[in-house]
Amino acid sequence: MMALELQNVQRAYNGRIVLDIPSLRIEHGGRVALVGPNGSGKTTLLTIAAMLMRPDRGDVLVNGERVRWRFPEEHRPYVAFMAQEPFFFRGSLLKNMSFALEGSVLSRKARAERIRKQLSMLGVHDLAGRSPRTFSSGERKRAAIARALLREAPILLLDEPFSHIDATSAAVLEDVIGNLPRDRTLVFSTHDLSLAWRIADTVIALQNGRVAPCTPENLFRMVAHVTADGSELRSPGGIAIYYPERLEEGLSYWVMVNAREVLVTREPIESSARNNFRGAIRAIERAGANTVLLTADCRPDLPIRALLTERAIRDLSLNVGGEIWVHFKSTAVHAQAGM
Repeated sequence: MMALELQNVQRAYNGRIVLDIPSLRIEHGGRVALVGPNGSGKTTLLTIAAMLMRPDRGDVLVNGERVRWRFPEEHRPYVAFMAQEPFFFRGSLLKNMSFALEGSVLSRKARAERIRKQLSMLGVHDLAGRSPRTFSSGERKRAAIARALLREAPILLLDEPFSHIDATSAAVLEDVIGNLPRDRTLVFSTHDLSLAWRIADTVIALQNGRVAPCTPENLFRMVAHVTADGSELRSPGGIAIYYPERLEEGLSYWVMVNAREVLVTREPIESSARNNFRGAIRAIERAGANTVLLTADCRPDLPIRALLTERAIRDLSLNVGGEIWVHFKSTAVHAQAGM
């Protein structure tokens, strides 16, 4: 049984479909990051999953039970949601935290202890007597997540928890969110791919309201030129990526290259890969347990990113500034028009 499921969910605004999810299944205890550009559907998906917006069609299931949209409150105790711009009532942070526990069977003493624990964990205990309206953006995010964690709902949905915050708040939030107990399911959206890989077990990319074929570490706008055996997708600087299918000549496409299928070597190699580029390492960032995200500048307009193990970095003696070759097969390339 899944913690959360979306089945054939669609949502439209002004006649334009902004979310179209045939199937999304999130296991109990899962850690899922939603990535994608602004307008890709991340907020809409989270708001529907939080039962704060009804889809035009399709179903949401919580713990295997279908949400009845006339009575969504039946399932809301299982889900805690933090909006990208958190809303607070008038009054102190302590008063806002108390609102979140209204109707709880906990004693007054137990409520006070749970509130103290969450505020301390998020580093905002000293702000308890102040109005959240006086907080910085980072303090507001930390306070909002403390409130979302307060009810200990088994499913936690966070919309852009790391946006517009200072480095101190980001470090606190990453520590708290990344170390949630495994009896809680986490789904959050972010623009930071390396952070997504550090925290999440699964990273899902959205593009125009749909699940993209791969995460957008490598996302380029390129123009198609038909060849004898497929197409070349060319960047403004003239760099060409081979694609095995015939696309429409002269049409502009969004091109994605799966970072997990990019091979990095110190020297050129003989392989069946049709796409081979020489570059210099710009950055090596941690991207999860024993995993790093390497960025290589192959041309000024072609930074290629590869997801590698830490062992591969050590074995190849790779360092920022070093020269490398990157290789990927045409099957690692995905092209979509009209995005």
